[in-house]
Amino acid sequence: MKQRFLPVKKSVLFLNKLVKISLLVLLSFSAARAQYTGGCPPKFSGDQEGKFTASVIRGCAPLTVTVTKADAAVASEKYWFNFRGGDYKSYNPDRVARAATDTTYTRPGKYVILQFGSKGGTASFACQQIEVLPTPRPRFTAISCVRNQVTLTIPRDPAIIYDTYEVDWGDGSLRQNTTSGGALTHTYPNTNPRRIAVTGRYAGIATACAPPADTLATPAGNNPIRPTIARLELTGPTNARLTFSGQLTGSFDILQKTAAGTYQKIISDVKGGATTLQGLNNQTTQYCFKVANLTDACNPQPLESDELCSVPLTVTAQNQQNQITWTAYPTAPPLTPFRDYRITKNGNSYGLITQQSQTQSTDKQVECGVAYSYQVTARIGNMVSVSERKTVTAINTAVPAQLTTVYATVEQGKILLIWQRPVGNFKAFTVSRSGEASGNFQPVGDTTTNRYFDNVNPNQGPYCYTIGYQDLCGNSAPPSQPVCPVFLQQQGSSLSWTPYQTFPTGLLGYYLEQLDENGNVIGSLNMVSKTGYEPDLSNVTTQQLRYRVRAVATNGFNSYSNDITFLLSMKLFVPDAFSPNGDGINDTFTAKGQFIESFKMSVFNRWGEPLYQTDSIQPDQGWNGTFGGQPLAEGSYVYRIEIQDSTGETFVKRGALLLRR
Repeated sequence: MKQRFLPVKKSVLFLNKLVKISLLVLLSFSAARAQYTGGCPPKFSGDQEGKFTASVIRGCAPLTVTVTKADAAVASEKYWFNFRGGDYKSYNPDRVARAATDTTYTRPGKYVILQFGSKGGTASFACQQIEVLPTPRPRFTAISCVRNQVTLTIPRDPAIIYDTYEVDWGDGSLRQNTTSGGALTHTYPNTNPRRIAVTGRYAGIATACAPPADTLATPAGNNPIRPTIARLELTGPTNARLTFSGQLTGSFDILQKTAAGTYQKIISDVKGGATTLQGLNNQTTQYCFKVANLTDACNPQPLESDELCSVPLTVTAQNQQNQITWTAYPTAPPLTPFRDYRITKNGNSYGLITQQSQTQSTDKQVECGVAYSYQVTARIGNMVSVSERKTVTAINTAVPAQLTTVYATVEQGKILLIWQRPVGNFKAFTVSRSGEASGNFQPVGDTTTNRYFDNVNPNQGPYCYTIGYQDLCGNSAPPSQPVCPVFLQQQGSSLSWTPYQTFPTGLLGYYLEQLDENGNVIGSLNMVSKTGYEPDLSNVTTQQLRYRVRAVATNGFNSYSNDITFLLSMKLFVPDAFSPNGDGINDTFTAKGQFIESFKMSVFNRWGEPLYQTDSIQPDQGWNGTFGGQPLAEGSYVYRIEIQDSTGETFVKRGALLLRR
């Protein structure tokens, strides 16, 4: 079977035509749906026009509507009570409509009722729009005014659409009507509290749809109060805080003085007793303000306060002082005269100035590197104008004072430095050390206190120190004079020490102290100004003697030297001959010594054979010249002695001895 194709050109034309037809159909259908605007839809051609009446077409929720057929020719009628728009032909009346003739609408809005039926064998159609009105309680404000008045205002609210509002003032007077956004003022005969009731009403509806809203109002019996400014404070470079008082309720306008000397409104309807002012130039510009009292809605003529002006402040850090400068307060009216300027420093009272023309103050009580905050308060009558708080850090180019009270001593096996702190604040102290007072001092550590332990071994000295520091501005003080603790050392059988350098108040003298093994002082010699001493060793019973030097300043400060242990040599005497003949003289061969802790002696014959051995150095324990209980012949013999002194050091001595009978 052959297929037949349209020519290409004809095919395109056919398709274009088909698309156009489809678009027209779609556009027609869309237009029919889009024509619905919440009212009745248009009657389709061919339909008969039905007819019915509604018991009410506009009323308050909940609203019950009863429909009645108004055309006897209409048969089999049904009603759709909530038609939602669109092409009613597309709906099945049996599905959306019902035979009932009444319904109740509980929610406010606009509704459409459709009647479906037949007339003369043709479908019939009729429509009616119903409006169900909301029933909220009215909203209003009642402001008590002076002179026994109350002003009532109905705010505009799209959710509350009453046509009029009926006001019952609660005092038996005639009721008054107003509209949304309207205001009424009522004058009472006295200041007794009154219950004010407001009822919302719709045009054409006789009864109220909702209960009235009410409130209790108490008229004010006094006269309007003139506002007063209490405080103006500059809170930043561009902001200020204005505090004022007046009527207890209502609002205020803020007025600012212009360059021409007149006042213009800059802020309207301020609630309460304070407001923030923005967009100012508090660095250089002085501003003056007034407050207009609009708190009484019944008496709109404003009352203005006295003016209050700002006090611009500048604080500059100069060498060793801070300069405080402010703009003079302008001439004040007689009722609010200028009283004084009060300056605070770091929140504390600093100065009181009664001359209105004085605009400077110099603070010389400052420390380098420390931040200080200043504020100036001008008192005008009972008003105060407070400047912005300005903070500067003090500067100083002067060289800090040299430390003059520095001490050095040996403590806990270390060299301790102590000094008197300088006046004021400063950075860390720097400790420098050298081997001599005139030497090259090198930093060894920093500290923020007035004490420093140098961990060097004081027995390896001598050592000298200087102390320097910087103030908070980085200025360096010259180093202190070198201070050198006493350095004690042993030279042979003598002691010597370096002089203390430098006591701020001078040296009183030196004391040579002997210590026991626990560091307790067991003897002290006043050496006055001597720097050497040779101990008397004739009656010494210990091999080790511990000493230190105490240097005493004229102000009583004690500086201690390093401790040293004075070591005495072990002493040993060995005879080279003895005569064991029983005459009581040199009958035994033994050694004598001092500071000997252990002793061992052996005697040998010339061939090295041991003849005698003892570990006692007692005279009666020596060798009596016998071997095996038999006296030995005269002649030369050899000995070996091994000893250990009180310091633990071991010595060995060998030698020859001569035995005589």
